[in-house]
Amino acid sequence: MNFHFYPKFFKSSADTGFTMLELTVVMAITGILTFFLINNFPASKIGLTDSANVLVADVRFAQSKALSGATFKGNSICGYGLHPDGNDPAKYILFAGPARTAMGGDCSAYSKVYDDNSEVWAIKTIVAKGVTFQKPFPDIFFEPPEPKVYIDGQPDIAQVAEIIIQSEDAVSCPPSSDKCRVICVYGSGRIEIAPNNSCQ
Repeated sequence: MNFHFYPKFFKSSADTGFTMLELTVVMAITGILTFFLINNFPASKIGLTDSANVLVADVRFAQSKALSGATFKGNSICGYGLHPDGNDPAKYILFAGPARTAMGGDCSAYSKVYDDNSEVWAIKTIVAKGVTFQKPFPDIFFEPPEPKVYIDGQPDIAQVAEIIIQSEDAVSCPPSSDKCRVICVYGSGRIEIAPNNSCQ
């Protein structure tokens, strides 16, 4: 007596495979999901974090140039700094202070803020589209050789400059918000992206 067992889910080879309709439906669903995922990513956490990291790198670069005593256009200068571009909320200016010779060899008379004596070293734009500064930040300046930190022209070690960047749809920057990032530049020289969007 021979028993042949054919489970119901086994089909003949003529019935296997996908129909064009099934493939079209799967491709349409995949396309729609991909579209919505990509559309919701650009100004989100990744864009903000990348922008904050680039901004921190630029602040540290200005600090390192002052620390190394780097020259600008062949001159020993009073230092390097950052200044918000008043014409565009997504731009900032990297600037060099005046040449020491122009200040009679003494930089104490220089204001340590971006002014007519300063020279533009570079104009930078925040890397992520739709990300801007929430408000103009105070000028940050590094004076060699330590380098000494000046925030809005003041050398107080207890000071901190907050640079706040935000996505287009951000209204404010509460501690738990993922629509903004806060970069802290301390009078001590420490530079960081603030945890919980608050400088300590």
